[in-house]
Amino acid sequence: MIKEQLKSGKLPRFSTAFKVVRGGGFIKKLISQLIRTITATIIISIITAATVFSLPVGNIEVQCKEREEEPWDIHAQSAVLIDGENGRVLFGKNPDEKRSIASTTKIMTCIIALENSSPDDIVEVSSRAAAMPKVNMRTKAGEKYKMNDLLYAMMLESYNDVAVAIAEHISGSVENFAVLMNEKAVALGAYNTNFVTPNGLDADNHYSTAYDMALIGAYAIREKRFLEIVNKKTHSFNEMTGKRCIIVNNKNGFLGMESESIGIKTGFTGKAGYCFVGAVDNNGHRLISVVLGSGWPPNKTFKWNDTKRLIAYGRKHQ
Repeated sequence: MIKEQLKSGKLPRFSTAFKVVRGGGFIKKLISQLIRTITATIIISIITAATVFSLPVGNIEVQCKEREEEPWDIHAQSAVLIDGENGRVLFGKNPDEKRSIASTTKIMTCIIALENSSPDDIVEVSSRAAAMPKVNMRTKAGEKYKMNDLLYAMMLESYNDVAVAIAEHISGSVENFAVLMNEKAVALGAYNTNFVTPNGLDADNHYSTAYDMALIGAYAIREKRFLEIVNKKTHSFNEMTGKRCIIVNNKNGFLGMESESIGIKTGFTGKAGYCFVGAVDNNGHRLISVVLGSGWPPNKTFKWNDTKRLIAYGRKHQ
């Protein structure tokens, strides 16, 4: 019968033939096997996809959330926040961009003075120092002051004439003093910094970066005398002849805004904009913040707002 059907062309040579010969059992077994294989393949594919794709997506979501919390919308053109204990960068916005740094320069001037002079040294003001533009103490050539008093005047009021007087006393000239400043910068790892003046007035080839200034600031606050100076609210002293009595007040407004603040120095020039190097001691753990180019007049408060954002972020991620 089968031979006759094959000859007549009525019976296919494959599937129907098997059904006839096997009574349909082979086809059912084959289909069942195929279903099991396909099902297993789908399950493995799902698991593999979950492993390859889902986990990274989860990580990306976490990273995106953390990135949203970062203070990217601060006003500063360049900023950084570092761990004062180990130098770890917690946040950076153009942290290695070379910029004018205004009177934050005086942090290094103070470091050099503390390490290369005595508090009782008598500093005589030169005509060059007395000629410095505002902000100045209105010194006159020939006046004499104790080094300790001048350091308070420089760091609290940011007097430009005082910074030059200190530099000339230690090194004989501003140029020689700048050599000491740059050598110290290199020693601290501030490789993208070059100092020309001790007061930070705009000058060609006088620059640093937010990161370098954070390194310098972190080093400075390890010195007890430095901290005593930058945290004092007011200081009074006399010119050595007694002709002048001078009172200086701390211009670092962040000391009154943040209970954990321990300094350190503000700055402003037309080229640099508003700048601030700040530090807080958070239960024994120090954070150093730097904002450069944080607005121009009349936006004097931008540097404080930026700094508060950085410090708040640091407390969560230190």
